[in-house]
Amino acid sequence: MRGLDQQRYAQGLHECTELKKAAGFVTPGGMISKFLTERGYKVYIAKS
Repeated sequence: MRGLDQQRYAQGLHECTELKKAAGFVTPGGMISKFLTERGYKVYIAKS
């Protein structure tokens, strides 16, 4: 998360979470990465 404005990211994450809830998703994860990507963030998902 180098060079990232933490406050801006936290606000974007909050907005994405609210949009996800409004779309009917209540479990963690899911569409958060989609919403963040649409806002211009690069999302990398760790493989376990």
